[in-house]
Amino acid sequence: MYAIYIVSFVCGIITLQESAALPNAPFLWLAIPMLAGLLLTPRPLVRLLAAALLGYLWAASAAQLRMDDALPRQWDRQTLAFSGYVSDIPQTGKDGTRLLFTVEQTLTPGAHVPATVQLFWRSPAPPPQAGERWLLHARLQRPHGMVNPNGFDLEGWMLQQGVGASGSVDKHYPAQRSSQTAYAPAALLARWRAAIDQDIHRHVSDTRTAGTLSALVVGSQSEISRDDWQLYRATGTAHLMSISGLHITMLAGLATAVVSFLWRRSAWLVLRLPARDAALLAGLFAAWLYAALAGFGIPAQRTLYMLTSLALLFLLRRTISPLNALATALLAVCLLDPWAVLSAGFWLSFGAVGILLWASAGRIGLQPGWRAAVRAQYAVTIGLIPLSLWLFQQTSLISPLANAFAIPVVSLAVVPLALAGEVLPFGHLALQLAARIMQGVTELLSWLDSAGLSTVTTARPPLWQLLLAMSGIAWLLLPKGFPARWAGLFTLLPLFWPAVNPLPAGAFKVTMLDIGQGTAIVVQSAHHVLLYDTGPKYGGSSDAGERVIVPYLQSKGIASLSGLVVSHNDADHTGGMLSVLRALPVDWLLTSIPPELDPAAATVRTGSCQTGQKWQWDGVDYAILYPPAGLQSDSDNNSSCVLKVSSPAGSVLLTGDIETAAESWLVQHQAGDLPVSALLVPHHGSRTSSTEAFLAATRSQLALISAGYHNRYGHPKPEILQRYGAAHIPFDRTDRQGAVTLHFEPGVPMASEAERIVRPHYWQDMP
Repeated sequence: MYAIYIVSFVCGIITLQESAALPNAPFLWLAIPMLAGLLLTPRPLVRLLAAALLGYLWAASAAQLRMDDALPRQWDRQTLAFSGYVSDIPQTGKDGTRLLFTVEQTLTPGAHVPATVQLFWRSPAPPPQAGERWLLHARLQRPHGMVNPNGFDLEGWMLQQGVGASGSVDKHYPAQRSSQTAYAPAALLARWRAAIDQDIHRHVSDTRTAGTLSALVVGSQSEISRDDWQLYRATGTAHLMSISGLHITMLAGLATAVVSFLWRRSAWLVLRLPARDAALLAGLFAAWLYAALAGFGIPAQRTLYMLTSLALLFLLRRTISPLNALATALLAVCLLDPWAVLSAGFWLSFGAVGILLWASAGRIGLQPGWRAAVRAQYAVTIGLIPLSLWLFQQTSLISPLANAFAIPVVSLAVVPLALAGEVLPFGHLALQLAARIMQGVTELLSWLDSAGLSTVTTARPPLWQLLLAMSGIAWLLLPKGFPARWAGLFTLLPLFWPAVNPLPAGAFKVTMLDIGQGTAIVVQSAHHVLLYDTGPKYGGSSDAGERVIVPYLQSKGIASLSGLVVSHNDADHTGGMLSVLRALPVDWLLTSIPPELDPAAATVRTGSCQTGQKWQWDGVDYAILYPPAGLQSDSDNNSSCVLKVSSPAGSVLLTGDIETAAESWLVQHQAGDLPVSALLVPHHGSRTSSTEAFLAATRSQLALISAGYHNRYGHPKPEILQRYGAAHIPFDRTDRQGAVTLHFEPGVPMASEAERIVRPHYWQDMP
């Protein structure tokens, strides 16, 4: 029953984290002691309910305290003065430096700056170093990120990390570095980690390998190259390339084994402290030291809580079943970090341990070490397939083989050697050996990945398929003697062919993704998918294609595109094009970009947008209304491909960045095709578009605005919004509502759903 109460407590925490709002604060402080008393009642069902409610209120209390530290709304987008220190290793790129900053004092009268803020500093001179004290002026904003179906939740991540605001250092005010050294533990730790990071780069000549070693030693994952991350994900080894629970646990186990072996050789030591206790303490010390090197990141903290709670049980001579020991670790993690349940790592780490316990239960006799290791690897690999598809919509087919050699080599050779390189007198030799081994691992992984069959991607399975597959895994891993264990494999099959409700003929769905300042729209019919524009670049090697579009398509089980329309040659419409083309097969591309400027022309069949082009898919009509053949436009905007998608269920007009001249041409030459159910607001709502004549011609029931939150252009302009209001056209906008999906089905009125509205969370910013 002990474990059941803890699971009930955690279910209460999960319920809170899925809630749209927090309960009233005074109620929290009154209800918690009352529910604690209910846990003492003799009725099991009452205690289970009380445990769940207690978990809910515990998480709510922690959330309320953290939300209270967020940047107040009245100071949003204001330049504030504050002092503090750099509390993590700065990340320097081509555009500037990103850093985590701990605020010690707010200097702007009456303002409140959160305890921790994330800052971008363009071309700082001198560059900030970890642990330094600074007086800064920065324009801060409340946590606000892009919100898409099954997409990364930046606002939830910032809440979990305790970051209450983000912003950029204001170059109009001088930044002052303090002569006083910051002696706060976080500052000293950051300085120590930065010194180790610099030492690794000084002794390892290959920048790519040095970045991976830095990730393994000090947790600086941003230094791993984009290509390497793709390789590690494809081979199912990405979990190894950060300071994960696996590395901490294996290093702690290695320290425990070494100390136990040496301690037992000294009678004097054994008489003063049992070898088992000394080994446990040494392993725990190694785990804490390694986690400190990682900057006590959330995954490292989670592992520490687990290991510490288990070690204390052993040291206190408490007899406890493996299941209750795991439950104790679960309780410790969720008490200290109620947001852990939002992390994929939480489910994967506890899922892996639970699978190992289940796979080893009920066995009689001892197996050879190699056979036990193979069985454990098999159990975890098979057992985590359902969770991987649920969390990432992807699993690696070669993961068992890749992990079979990568786990022991990286965890027992690369990591210990890299760590030894920072403490031994001739540590640079150990570092260089670790680098050579890591290069060999990467080359072998590349060879495995070269077959092109490394990963399987599906739509996110429904909950019932996940539960069915997990029950089948449990049956498959039963001890020998249970009949038909092989039948458990069949429960995995629905995961790879998830039930997707197909659209009927004539129906289609239009999803305007939240990609910041730019455009990316997915049009789906029964058997075809078209992408209109590919969003912006975000700086460096990151773009909307890689970060938003491809993950969204994969989460919906879309493995290829029937067509791609790139409206015109503007960075906020073409930024993700190459990432999309690299990730997915595309049948053809239509664009107004001249062939000599089109970087995609060599990789996909490409044509030019021209008035009169038409096609039909699944009872849905597609027509290019603009530009006319031979158009000589004075701007890329007025060359934008204008696409109309229509069926008996309704219609939508996708307009790119057309301006007044193009709108006038459409009103004059295509007036009969302009009436639509929904309209993509031209040029994100700039002053140069959305003329009264054009809006009157479209007779639209709804306007769609794709714009970045507080973008530098001020889109959409207030006067344009007033113009749509005067025409009685309501609008949905990505910067305030997240991704917007329109549903068109014959005989059913057009329906609109905005991601922030239909799937709200208490931490989401609702401007």
